[in-house]
Amino acid sequence: MHKVAMIGHFGGDRDFSDGQTVKTKELYNFIIREYTSNLCVLDTFKITRNIFKLIRMINNTLRNSEKVVLIVSSRGYKVLLPMLVLLNQIYNRDIFDFVIGGFRQNHLKKSWILRLFSKRCKMIYLESHGLVNEYKALKIENCVYLPNFKTLNLTSDKEINHRLEKPFKLCTFSRICKEKGIENAIEAVKLLNKKLGKVVYELDIFGIPDKAYIERFDKLKTQFPPYIHYKGLVDYRKSTEVLKHYYLLLFPTYHNGEGFPGTLIDAFASGLPVIASEWNCNAEIIEDGKTGRIIPVKDVAALSEILFYYAEHPAEVMEMKKHCIEEAYKYTPKQALKPFIDKLRDGKS
Repeated sequence: MHKVAMIGHFGGDRDFSDGQTVKTKELYNFIIREYTSNLCVLDTFKITRNIFKLIRMINNTLRNSEKVVLIVSSRGYKVLLPMLVLLNQIYNRDIFDFVIGGFRQNHLKKSWILRLFSKRCKMIYLESHGLVNEYKALKIENCVYLPNFKTLNLTSDKEINHRLEKPFKLCTFSRICKEKGIENAIEAVKLLNKKLGKVVYELDIFGIPDKAYIERFDKLKTQFPPYIHYKGLVDYRKSTEVLKHYYLLLFPTYHNGEGFPGTLIDAFASGLPVIASEWNCNAEIIEDGKTGRIIPVKDVAALSEILFYYAEHPAEVMEMKKHCIEEAYKYTPKQALKPFIDKLRDGKS
C-alpha cells in the first residue's frame, strides 16, 4: 500500500517547462522530501484514451494508495475527478485537489455535477484568494488558498543588477503567444524608443512559442529592430541566474487560463520587478509600487508611459528589487506547502 498516489502531468521521459508540469514535479519532490518516499505516480502524459483501461488504472490507484493528490488541467479534471470520486465510494480515500491556473471555476459555474464532485474532495487548493472567494460563492467550502511555489536559488541583495546605464535591459519570460501580451510588450518598447529618438530599452524574449503561434512569431522576428532579441528557452531551474541581470520584467498578459503565474515567482526570486496587466490574480500577487506595477489590460500606451517613468527614476526600481527578494520567500515550497503537508500528516479535516 502506497502512502500517497499522485495523478498529474509529469511528461514521461520528455523535459517539459510549462507551469503545470513544473508545479507537478515540484509537489512530487516536496512530498518525497517532507512526507514519504512511498509514493506512486499516474502520469497523465501517458494516460490511455481507452475509457475501460482508464477506469481500471484509476481503480488500481485508489485501491493501492492511502491518499490521492490530483493536480491536473481543467480539461483533465472534467474526466478524472468524476472517475476518482465515483470509484472512491468503494475505498473512501482522502483526495487532495491542486487546481492549476485560474479558469476551472468557469466550468464549475456551468455544471452542478462538477460542483458536486468537487465537494467530495478532502481539500481543494487554489492559487489566489480571489479564486477561493469564487469557489465559496458556488457553495464549495472545502477550499483554501495555497499560492504557487517553486524551488529556486533566491538572488541575494549583493547579486541584484545595479547597472543604471542606458539602455536598460527588459525581458519577457513565459510561453510565447499573443494572449501572453508578447506583441504588446514589443510595441511598447518600440513606441518609447521611437518617441525618444534613441534606444533607452532593449527587450529580450524568453520562452517557446505555442504551436499555433509559431508562424506569426517567426514573422515578427524578421521585423525585430536591433534592440529586440529572441533568446529561446531557459531551464526553469536556472531562471534566477538569467533574470537577475535584467532591469524589469514585462508581463502584459490577457490569457484566460492565468492563475498564479510561475513567471512572477521567477521574477521575485531574481530581484526583478514586474510590470503586469490587471488580469486575473496579478494585482493580488504584485504589490503596486513595491514589487512591480499594474497597468490596464491591452494598453500599450500605458506600458510605454510607465517604462518612460522608470527610465528616469532608476532608484525606485532598485528599491523594488529589494522588496521582490523579500517577497520571494513566501513562494518557496517549504513556506507555501506547509499547510498541505500538515494535513497529510494529521489526517484531520
